[in-house]
Amino acid sequence: MTHVVRKAALVACALITSSVAAGAQSLERQVASAPDGSVQFHFAARDGACGNGRTYLHVDDDGWYGSFNGDGMRGDPCQSGPARVVIVRAGREVVKIEAYAGPLFADPVGGKDLGAVSGNEAAHYLLSLVTSLDGRPAREAILPAMLADSAVVTPELLKIVRDQARSREIRRTAIGWLARRRTEAGGVGVAAVAQALDKIVRDRTESEPIREQALSTISRFDGGEGIPTLLGFAADADQWIAKKAFAT
Repeated sequence: MTHVVRKAALVACALITSSVAAGAQSLERQVASAPDGSVQFHFAARDGACGNGRTYLHVDDDGWYGSFNGDGMRGDPCQSGPARVVIVRAGREVVKIEAYAGPLFADPVGGKDLGAVSGNEAAHYLLSLVTSLDGRPAREAILPAMLADSAVVTPELLKIVRDQARSREIRRTAIGWLARRRTEAGGVGVAAVAQALDKIVRDRTESEPIREQALSTISRFDGGEGIPTLLGFAADADQWIAKKAFAT
């Protein structure tokens, strides 16, 4: 690659990043300027996402979320369709974030409907809430971000995973999604994900639940991707790591 072509590629990447950030800020402004109460918006969902639009959704091979039972699911099929997000507020404070997929429905308690937005814009706005909110709403913001079609989410997930200021539950949720999205086009890449999780496992300043989550996540990588790392753990001088690796 020539110097000119390389420079052009860097400029294009910067413009895309700037555009995505601007879009997320635009959505943030729309939500912030909406009347008190709930705000909803929808966007194109990734392939494989489905739901009934009201109570449950499914994403990836093993991800079921929401409230449902066996009989209800059979009588209420999982349909493909856009992802819908409802942000529930008390005054201006976000107290709950709800995610749906499938047929579009209006928020049953009313509120402002912003209509269709870009999946990239939605994903980056929602991930920004993970770091600006606390507790349950911050954790709830992750799932709908993972539903967005064509959104590159691993760079921001990686930052959340590394951020020791985030709660344990938020980081554990982010670790799981980082592994599931590790092969996304334009993301940080499988090697970077494995390296980040390896570093967490070996970091004695981390809490044991976070280290265990990172280790067990590596063990579940498809196609034997995690085997070399696990073998390294099993031979590690740190007896905690070696014992956990053998038990995995």
